[in-house]
Amino acid sequence: MRRQPPRGVPDEGYPFVLTTARPEEHYDTGTMSRRSPTLNRQHPENFVDIHPNDAERYGVADGDTAAATATAAGRRRRADSGRGP
Repeated sequence: MRRQPPRGVPDEGYPFVLTTARPEEHYDTGTMSRRSPTLNRQHPENFVDIHPNDAERYGVADGDTAAATATAAGRRRRADSGRGP
């Protein structure tokens, strides 16, 4: 298999490289782990993880709803820069 270039690269309109991850506590899509009240308390919802410097630059505060969009698709989730509320 040959390496293929990414479908999108950062530019002025889309300045970030988006990757996906999941909280360690929620396996796969969460179809089973989301049924556990204990695991749900640890991570009750998905979030956008953003570096504190980028959050400051773009005026994103913890708890804000941030749009994570790409040229092909997008989602809106709460932001978490690790700085606290």
